[in-house]
Amino acid sequence: MFEDLVPLVAVVLIFGPVLFNSWARHRREMAQIQAANVKANETDRAEIERLRRELAELRQTSTEFDLSLQDNMEQLRQRLEHLEGQRASVENRLP
Repeated sequence: MFEDLVPLVAVVLIFGPVLFNSWARHRREMAQIQAANVKANETDRAEIERLRRELAELRQTSTEFDLSLQDNMEQLRQRLEHLEGQRASVENRLP
């Protein structure tokens, strides 16, 4: 009975460490790849968040410029109306 196990034990003792080393190296490489992916994902998330903040700032700036432009246009419209009113009153006084 034990004589039948000797070849099996010999095969396991010869190829077992080689197979174990291959498996361990594969696991180590997979862990390194996963760690690199996690780091890349964190970097990507940080970059996306930075871009979101920048976009929000640009929207705010754009809104402020739009409001400022509208305000300036309203002031110019009022000045033009005032000048047209002055011109009309001067023309009415002329003979």
